[in-house]
Amino acid sequence: MAVSLFKISTILVELLREHNRVSLPGIGAFKTEYKPATLIKNGKSLLPPSKVIEFREEELWNDGLLEARVAAKECIPLDEAKQQITQLTTDIQTALDEGKRVELPDFGTLRITADGDYLFEKDDDLNLLPESIGLDELSITPLSEVSTNPITIQNPEPVSGAPIIKPIISTINKEEPEDMESSKTNRYIIIVVAIILLAAAGFALYMVYNHYRSQSSETIVQTTPEDDYPQAPVVDTTPQQAATVYTPPEVKKPARHSGAKRQYYHVILGAYSDEATAESVMIEQKNAGVCDRCEIIRSGGQYKISAYRYKSRREATEMLDGFKRTDVEYLNAWVERF
Repeated sequence: MAVSLFKISTILVELLREHNRVSLPGIGAFKTEYKPATLIKNGKSLLPPSKVIEFREEELWNDGLLEARVAAKECIPLDEAKQQITQLTTDIQTALDEGKRVELPDFGTLRITADGDYLFEKDDDLNLLPESIGLDELSITPLSEVSTNPITIQNPEPVSGAPIIKPIISTINKEEPEDMESSKTNRYIIIVVAIILLAAAGFALYMVYNHYRSQSSETIVQTTPEDDYPQAPVVDTTPQQAATVYTPPEVKKPARHSGAKRQYYHVILGAYSDEATAESVMIEQKNAGVCDRCEIIRSGGQYKISAYRYKSRREATEMLDGFKRTDVEYLNAWVERF
């Protein structure tokens, strides 16, 4: 029996508040990015910090977070949780291929556009940043709308048995024109300083989070400029069989519109001088569940095995970092553009 969409939506919200990436096995992955407080409506309103979320169909690497959380919440074995999620994601993919919108309660809507791209629209009330939960849009009143009329104090009534005291002050804030201009300037300065401090606080939180994330990484990935890639040594022998990594059954993707050929950033597992050897190793990687869309690319007289490809170097590098943590056999993998 497949797990319900409502339960999966609740778990996805929990995981995305704790992580920046959560896999939807066999379909793609949800990724988030921190967005600091922002001024809108010509500076009249201030939105609190938030997490922007989008869906990446090319992120097929499964981080296993969803299966582990389902198994823990349902108190079931991990294998059973994987089977339930596989059945659910298969139903979701079928609905998407038929042109339907998949509603994830209190989370958002997933659909495929006319161009064949996956599009996720989050729920309007969804807030993935715990620090800003409960913070609403803040309205800022321009100084030009603040009343500067003087306040008049009426003459006090005489008190029985006490001497009559004539009022000395008849108005408050009765200033010379030069003093009023100076006061307005000071108000502008205070508001500008407050906005700068708020933006600095948001940036500081972002830097602290990135520092914590970099400290927790087990492997530092170093890349070279696009036009200066290192060539991997030619391997003449067949490597040992890769460790088994769970990957859901391959899901047929909708056909893409043809267009001009473009270059991608590939995660390369190895390079071989013989095409037959490269083909044999690629089949072993597929059978081991390491990648379901491996391909062989001929470059510089070598046959290179590409496990994944991305539109940007940043995405490929993030994938390589997670891929290396899967098994030490992939520590020599690298990113190359074709």
